[in-house]
Order: sequence, then C-alpha cells, then structure tokens
Amino acid sequence: MSPTTRYLVIGGVLVALLTHWTGNFYVAVALVALIPAARYWWSIKTHPFVTCRRCAGTASHRDPLMPWAKRECYRCLGSPGKTVRWGSRTFTRYGKSEHRAVQAKRTTAREAIRQKR
Repeated sequence: MSPTTRYLVIGGVLVALLTHWTGNFYVAVALVALIPAARYWWSIKTHPFVTCRRCAGTASHRDPLMPWAKRECYRCLGSPGKTVRWGSRTFTRYGKSEHRAVQAKRTTAREAIRQKR
C-alpha cells in the first residue's frame, strides 16, 4: 500500500469516527483537514527555503549552447543557491519586508554584474 493510499484510508477512518462523535460531517472534515495544514505550517516555519530550480543550488547558471560558459544565477542572487518557499513569505519571519530586502540585494547584484561587463 502506497503512503498516499495509507493517508487517505486513515483520513477516511478519522472522518468517520469524528462524524460519529460530533454528529456533523463538516466539522469532522474540518478537524481532519487541520492536521496537514498544521504540518505544512510547521514545515515552512522550520525550513523556509528550497534549492533554486534554475541553478540546482550551485548559484551559477550554465549557458545551454556552450556548457562550459557560466554566470551567476539571477534567480537566487540575494541568497545564493536557495529561494524562499511558497507560503513562507506569509507565515514566517521571512515576510514581505524581508522578501523586498532580498529583491533589493538581487537588483544591486545584477547591476554590479552588468557594470563589470
């Protein structure tokens, strides 16, 4: 049995039990839905970053035509090799003001790279 199937079976059993105890199906579904929501909130609170998809965490981007040519990755210049996870800006200390600070770092880094050329 795959983990997804196992979680669906456990969720169904929990909904059935909570429906029996509370007498209301919608309350039971809301209570069961709180479990993965709380788990995701805790996950983004403890691990707010993911590796950059464009550079795979190396902070350098390779040219597709000439693979030996590299440059800094523009997507993750503010925090090299990693980007902020979805939901992390809203629910953690890496809020909108911190996100703007990272964006400002990226802009200044891009300008510095362009001036070097």
